[in-house]
Amino acid sequence: MILFYECAGPEARGRLEALQTRLAEGEGYVAGTLLQSADQPELYLLTSTWRANGAPQAAPEGVKVWRFRPVAPEGGA
Repeated sequence: MILFYECAGPEARGRLEALQTRLAEGEGYVAGTLLQSADQPELYLLTSTWRANGAPQAAPEGVKVWRFRPVAPEGGA
């Protein structure tokens, strides 16, 4: 599962770095990469789980989380 955390504002970097540390210490998670577009105020943390049943970590206050699950190709996998 791919997780995409979104945060904006002056505390965005601190909140996402704290989440990144927490994910790195959690079993089944890839710590991820912080991303920021030059023309957007939002900061993003892209991460993923390598366990199929890994539950997403709860997002801290002020952080949105988007979940993307891989989809099997048509015709089955």
